[in-house]
Amino acid sequence: MKATELMVGDLVCLQDDTKYELPLKVDGIIEDDISLEGEGFLGGVDGLIRPIPITPEILEKNGWKETEYWHEYKDGNTIIQYSLSNIWGIINGIEIEHFKCEYVHQLQHLLRLCGLDELADNFKV
Repeated sequence: MKATELMVGDLVCLQDDTKYELPLKVDGIIEDDISLEGEGFLGGVDGLIRPIPITPEILEKNGWKETEYWHEYKDGNTIIQYSLSNIWGIINGIEIEHFKCEYVHQLQHLLRLCGLDELADNFKV
């Protein structure tokens, strides 16, 4: 992964480091370097961190319900459906159709773009 793919608040893991199987939150980005919560800045991030794949368990931890064909998140006028790495639905009046979303940080970006900052920033893995 490259630093340019990330935003402050995104969740990632360090590559090939069993000490850090738990996700770490990005808390700073400067050009090609990022700072991970509790770790400080890492230089030349490319190859040092890995994205976290979206799983049914992760979605369920964050209030998504399993249906027969997909996982669904509902909150007021917001309805989001996720299946086979694709996401679609209506978020705060914005229609989203078949947005490719394989990793937690990508879902966090989508949620922030649609005004669901609190859900994105407090995402559980």
